[in-house]
Amino acid sequence: MTSKHSSGNRLQGNGLFDGLTSFDALEARISALPGNKERGDAFEIV
Repeated sequence: MTSKHSSGNRLQGNGLFDGLTSFDALEARISALPGNKERGDAFEIV
């Protein structure tokens, strides 16, 4: 699926959403992203 968000395709391509089984797992992955902008973009996509 393609994203309309400017960072969506990049984050999806990095495997951020691959194999998730819970919101806690997603939160942990997003928390590990390097910067506030990238973490914010990831939550906007969700």
